[in-house]
Amino acid sequence: HDNYVRTSTGQFYDDDGTTKGAFAQNQYEILNFNSTYENKNLTITIDPAGFEYEGKPEKRTIDLIIHNIESAPQSLLVDKSNTGYKYDEKAQILTVKLLELGKKIQVEVKS
Repeated sequence: HDNYVRTSTGQFYDDDGTTKGAFAQNQYEILNFNSTYENKNLTITIDPAGFEYEGKPEKRTIDLIIHNIESAPQSLLVDKSNTGYKYDEKAQILTVKLLELGKKIQVEVKS
């Protein structure tokens, strides 16, 4: 996280690790990451896209690690519900465990 960056995007690609040409055969999944930062509020959206493939997990557990968070958040919501988190004050790292990720989710960090 960088306070001067207002929006950002990224992707995480996953396949079974063994199928040759998995991408060309539509045997993969992509997690699309989008973030916005405004008025000390960070919003991160994770949206799965792609295709079904043998070995694809029905649901995923992801540790979302956000660097450069200057203080523990006033609130942290996942899909508008309060959730737990771990904050390392010395390292300024916020960690959120996202359970059962199989659909689009939104994480809101309010400072």
